[in-house]
Amino acid sequence: MKLDESYVKKYFKSKGNVSKWWDPESITLNWFKTLLSDQENILREISPKGRIILDAGTGRGRFASNFTLAGAKRVIALDLSEEMIKIAREKAENFGMGNKVEFVQGDIENLNFKNEIFDVTCCMESFVHLPNPQIAMNELARVTKPGGLIISNVTSNKILWRVRYRYFPKGFEGIWKAMPERKFRTLFRNANLKIVKVIRQGPMYSPVFIIVIGVKPEPESVQSQ
Repeated sequence: MKLDESYVKKYFKSKGNVSKWWDPESITLNWFKTLLSDQENILREISPKGRIILDAGTGRGRFASNFTLAGAKRVIALDLSEEMIKIAREKAENFGMGNKVEFVQGDIENLNFKNEIFDVTCCMESFVHLPNPQIAMNELARVTKPGGLIISNVTSNKILWRVRYRYFPKGFEGIWKAMPERKFRTLFRNANLKIVKVIRQGPMYSPVFIIVIGVKPEPESVQSQ
C-alpha cells in the first residue's frame, strides 16, 4: 500500500511532529542502537575528505556534521522539515561546523539542484517515509556526478521489525513503510545505478536495516566513426 503523499509531506513539514521522536543518538532500545553503527560504516565506505556531499533527509544532521569533520570539501544538508533543519544547524554549530555546512529546506523527490554536481549523495533513514521512492532515487542519481556514490538504507520488512515499530507514536503508521531488500535494490537498478555493496545490519537471520551503496556509471566512450 502506497503512503499518502499529501499526508506524509504535511506531517514532516509541521512543527512538533518528527522532532518529538526522531533522535537516533538518544534512543535506548537495544535493537534500534544498530542505527548508530551505520555512521561508522558510511564514513568508512565513502571517504568524505575533499568530496562534495549531499545529505538528503539530514534530520538532526548527524551525518552532515561528521562528513564535515572528516574533511569533506562541501556539505549540503537537506530536509523537508524546517524545524529539523534548525536542529541540525544547531548541532553543526555545537561541533564548530556551523559555517561549513549549507542547510537547505527541500524535497528529496524534487531536488532543486543542477545535474551531476555531487561526488556523494547520502540518504539515510528516509526511504521508508517517501511516497514515491523511485522518483526520489532517480533524483539522487540525477544530481550525482558520473563515478559518484549514492548511499542509502531502508528498514527491513521482516515481521520481527514490523512488530517492533508498533511502539512508535500514534500516526507513525501513516508516514512509514518498510521495504523488502529486493525492491530497494530494484530502485537503484531502475535509476541506472550499479550496486557495489550491500550491508545488512542486525541479526543475520533478520537484519534490521539494509544499506545499499551504488555508483553512477561513467558515460560510455563514443566510438570514432
